[in-house]
Amino acid sequence: FDGPAEFKRQLLLQKNRFLRGFTEKLLSYALCRDLEYFDERAVGKIVQAAAQDDDRLSRILVEIVKSDQFRKVRTTH
Repeated sequence: FDGPAEFKRQLLLQKNRFLRGFTEKLLSYALCRDLEYFDERAVGKIVQAAAQDDDRLSRILVEIVKSDQFRKVRTTH
């Protein structure tokens, strides 16, 4: 891509792919671990819920916090 405008256009052409990757990174950060194959279902649910709310970041964050993965995270402290 050539510049910010082209970058934005490319992101919009692959919106679902971007949202899924973005959600995966946020969930991984929230869990303090890499995602595993069993996390894919949660990622799908989060992305689907966000899509129903105009792909809002706030909805992605709420859905991450509501996920079993986040609520049942183990700490080593």
